[in-house]
Amino acid sequence: MGFVINSADFIEYLKICADKMNAEKDVIAQLDSASDKDYGWKELATAFSELNRELEPMGDMPVYVVLRRMGLLLLGRVGSDCAMLFGSGYISASRRIEGRDTLNCEELCQVFDAICRDMMSRSKSKPGSKSVIDAIYPAATKFTAYIDAELDETQILQKVKKAALDGAFSTKSMQASDTEDVGAHVIALRIACLCDFITTRLIK
Repeated sequence: MGFVINSADFIEYLKICADKMNAEKDVIAQLDSASDKDYGWKELATAFSELNRELEPMGDMPVYVVLRRMGLLLLGRVGSDCAMLFGSGYISASRRIEGRDTLNCEELCQVFDAICRDMMSRSKSKPGSKSVIDAIYPAATKFTAYIDAELDETQILQKVKKAALDGAFSTKSMQASDTEDVGAHVIALRIACLCDFITTRLIK
């Protein structure tokens, strides 16, 4: 039987992910300072931590509503281009799955695809540009390929996680800097947390 993610599950994942990001705050800050972009990634880490308080009462709501609310809260983070990027992505994902109370594996794949497409459109970036796209694009495209290949869900999630982490790591060799792109690092971390959460908590 396949996994199903409800809003309470998603909110629990967000808490775990916020803790993980907080544990890596020094790494994120260092990558942010090494970047020539001014997207406010450090502020995004703070925003994700603060989202938990707002989303806590929404555990019994449809999951698309939670994604939309999360996107709107991030869009409200004035002065942070990265919060706008993520916020718009979550809203796009909520539209893709509108009406869904929960998410199965195929629907989660649609969420990844919607976020990826929205981020590429909004940032006008493509794979290889040393950006957040270098982590989300391989994760989203390989997610679709692995589902089409009818792999086991645990295999799919761990391969998607690896695609995101490898994508983020690949940005070290792009352009002059020898460091990972901070945006790619952050989204790969969040994807890895989600894949591990589903694998350990929701797959029987």
